Amino acid sequence: MTRRLVPILLVLAATVLPAAFLLPGCGGPREGPRGVVLVVVDAMRREHLGCYGYGRDTSPSIDALAREGGVFEAAITQASFSGPSYATILTGKLPRNHGVRDHPRVLDDRNVTIAEQLAANGVRTAGFVAHSFLARRWHYDQGFQVYERVPPEAKGAGHTARAGKVIDRALAWLRQVPADAPFFLFVQVQEPHQPYDPPPPWNARFGTVPPGFSLKRTRDGRKVKRAELMFSFRELGFTDADRDAMVALYDGEVAYADHELARLVEALRESGRLDDTLFAVTADHGESLGEHDLYFGHDMSLYDEVVRVPLVVRAPGAIEPCSRVAAQVRLADLAPTFADWLGTPSLPDADGASILPVARGEERGVRVAFSENEPFKPERKGYPHYRVHVPGVAGKWRSVRTPEGKLIRIPRPDGVEWELYDLRNDPGETRNLWGTGHPLERPLRNLLEQELARDPDLGKSGDEELDPEAIEELRSLGYLG
Repeated sequence: MTRRLVPILLVLAATVLPAAFLLPGCGGPREGPRGVVLVVVDAMRREHLGCYGYGRDTSPSIDALAREGGVFEAAITQASFSGPSYATILTGKLPRNHGVRDHPRVLDDRNVTIAEQLAANGVRTAGFVAHSFLARRWHYDQGFQVYERVPPEAKGAGHTARAGKVIDRALAWLRQVPADAPFFLFVQVQEPHQPYDPPPPWNARFGTVPPGFSLKRTRDGRKVKRAELMFSFRELGFTDADRDAMVALYDGEVAYADHELARLVEALRESGRLDDTLFAVTADHGESLGEHDLYFGHDMSLYDEVVRVPLVVRAPGAIEPCSRVAAQVRLADLAPTFADWLGTPSLPDADGASILPVARGEERGVRVAFSENEPFKPERKGYPHYRVHVPGVAGKWRSVRTPEGKLIRIPRPDGVEWELYDLRNDPGETRNLWGTGHPLERPLRNLLEQELARDPDLGKSGDEELDPEAIEELRSLGYLG
């Protein structure tokens, strides 16, 4: 697709806190950027990676990238579920501007993706994905010269291609790229998204699951819907031991995805391309694993276990090895970063801005992060901890986050509920300070209300007719029933 490319018009929240600092004993940079690899690991929690302090050895490959590049301590997704988050990653826009407010939904062709921008400037582009919501029919392939939703090994609920199969396809394409050709490779793997079902030996990597263990039925044999599990885990009689068994499987999937990722890194290293490539690993969102009485899901929440995602970037010559970047950044910043690295014009109308100056400590101030959750799902109504009350875009939870605090706006039929958290003193978001006169209350509310005033979809129903195939995709991934 050909478009007339125009200069970037907007950089949201202009500056960034001085944040990069080096660990002792780390080496120097290398110049010569020619490639970008973006790996998005669906639903991967930052707290479950070694480079973010996790005790289990889930992520040796990502940890090695972190030692050779930078760890971003506060990367924030703009949506707590996949469709709009991937649209933001690929366009650099907030959901209100790219128009994907639910999923599965079509990414409007009027958006310019990073793949389109790079391809128009002579960069070879390819994408290999597992998620059914990223298939060509939803138009996330815009600008990719090669794009494949890798087929799953089996059909049925929750089945997607294993990470290894996706990496195989990516490696086959990469081998065809001439050594001196600039390239952009987008890889998306579905592990550790539900259902947590890692292949051997990863299914027993962090403990053997008890014989007959299942969260699909209660102890008296009643079948449990996934939404019921997510919002009524304790009420169903499940225990801490049950949660721990599920987390062990979740961690096994993280470790499996990390293991497959190592093959991509080593292929670049062996070909001599790694030191000319920006290699980024992130997640579209995190996962609730019991925090705030939410279990094994993500789409309804805007708490940090879901919206604060991992971001590890190896960029020789631009990000010093062993850097830890404290400044807040957003997933909307990724696409402009890739254009910056490859020396192409940035995306038109992007809301994000390159993170490379942030990593170099060249910016001051704060990048404000706005996020939103999934619209109301009527089949979830009545579960104790489901708190999306109003249909359409108007009913979405909306949040504004700075390094100091977060404000969440929760619409209800009888008014608006607010939650305010002091992230410096309460990083677990356990004490709602709204109404206490906290100094963050007024400025964060002003920012959030200004953001809502810019939203063109407020007041619309948000309903869109889906075909039976799309409905089945939603059901298979646990978003319905």
